[in-house]
Amino acid sequence: MNKIFVTDLDGTLLDENGKLSSESRKILTELIEKGVKFTVASARSIDSIRDVIKDLPINMPVIEFNGSYISDYHTGEKLKINHMKRSCNDKIFNIIDSYGVSMIVTTHENDNDYLTFNTQTMGEGALNYINYRKNHSNGRLIDTNDLRRVFDKKIICFNVIDKEEIIREIHDELIDTFGNKLEVHMMQGTYDEDWYWLNVADPNGTKAQALKTFKENYLDDSDILYVFGDNNNDTGMFEVADIPVALENSIMKLKKLAKVQIGYNYENSVAKYIKEESGD
Repeated sequence: MNKIFVTDLDGTLLDENGKLSSESRKILTELIEKGVKFTVASARSIDSIRDVIKDLPINMPVIEFNGSYISDYHTGEKLKINHMKRSCNDKIFNIIDSYGVSMIVTTHENDNDYLTFNTQTMGEGALNYINYRKNHSNGRLIDTNDLRRVFDKKIICFNVIDKEEIIREIHDELIDTFGNKLEVHMMQGTYDEDWYWLNVADPNGTKAQALKTFKENYLDDSDILYVFGDNNNDTGMFEVADIPVALENSIMKLKKLAKVQIGYNYENSVAKYIKEESGD
């Protein structure tokens, strides 16, 4: 029997500035080198994950893009890909576009993922994110005034970043139109609470579905799976885990689902709890 630890990053393992603290890094590095099984499940891409946790010696595959990919952290190889059905792409696009908001579309092409967007039509929240990615990415960003170029690609997800009211309207219309044919969720920004995020993906492109695949492929029946999270996109993982762990700053829904509640993300709470549970 092994204890397996899977954690969300933003608002969970990372501090209030979106960084992995030196204390958490030290604790986790020592534990992993002693054989503790540890990995992450994030809305971030593999490049963005690497940007914040860097040389942390992760010893299991990572879940990225909210579950659209399961990937090898060290090589970047996509071990599992969940892309959207092409038959839905234009209808999703048209619904989002009808609200006059900009969207960011992630595609998988030639074994790489790309972000496609139009900065000419972008609002402040989305533009802030794109500028961040420009400073923290390997360059697979496509700025174009013809977003429809993505329709014949393998689309991983659509994202919209805007005010709560409009995000909720788009969210509700997509749910009403597609039902369970899509995974649609919205959440408040972790680092800028003025903006809300909408994520639209294939029903299999969720952290919960990815975690089920992760369990089937990489865990034994006797293993105990611990999961840490703070926001709406972690809800499904809490339902899959043996021991879901919420932080003090987690949304109430997760606190109600959790078997354990620990301190705030900026208190190194995840790393400290893993150390305690590992008997170190």
